[in-house]
Amino acid sequence: MTDKQADLSGVTPDLPKSFRSALLDHASTHCLKASHTLIHAGEMGNGLYLLKRGLLKVLLPSPLHEEDAVVISMLRPGGVVGELSLIDDRRRSASVVAVIDSEVLFVSRQTFQHYAGQHPDIYKELAELLSARLRHTDDAVTATTFLTVKGRVARVLLELATVCGECDTKGVSISDTIRQKDIAAMAGLSRETVNRVLAELEHSEVVSHSNHRYRIPDLKALERELDAVDR
Repeated sequence: MTDKQADLSGVTPDLPKSFRSALLDHASTHCLKASHTLIHAGEMGNGLYLLKRGLLKVLLPSPLHEEDAVVISMLRPGGVVGELSLIDDRRRSASVVAVIDSEVLFVSRQTFQHYAGQHPDIYKELAELLSARLRHTDDAVTATTFLTVKGRVARVLLELATVCGECDTKGVSISDTIRQKDIAAMAGLSRETVNRVLAELEHSEVVSHSNHRYRIPDLKALERELDAVDR
């Protein structure tokens, strides 16, 4: 996170510091171009990735139409994906795509198991990491089930402000790499619905849009939309 990034609570689990210091000396580095797929859902997993630089999105592809994939989270630097493969031999449950040019560090299952054999307490930290991710998923399911459409869009914008927001004197601006289709995929709504909701939020001056960036002047005002009733 840069010093300009929004100072908000994290929404994606980070790798514990003990993981980093012990394992990353043995990690390999991979560079990804924007739109490059790092992980394909359904392939066999053999380790985890830590995002060192850039922005990743984790998505569940539609079995019928690839363009209808649901984005379940965005990962900022420090976020990890693929950690389940450290404890099972099952296939990847989601795909991971680079939103912008990114750099990741890869820790293989073999490297992890070698370290865990000497430091078994690492499994407790892994369990905490998985617990945090599960809670984040639960929150997303709850939002999709119970929030109004405006509340769902507001929640996504707040999450994006956390992951890729930059603070300035006018509020928090979201990376210009984020498009309406990404917001729609994260909210589980159609682009037409998201377009309508964003227009309403702009009309009420809760959100503004210029130079391909969404800006949130007042985070508290946007948070109040989470409790709003459809009108």
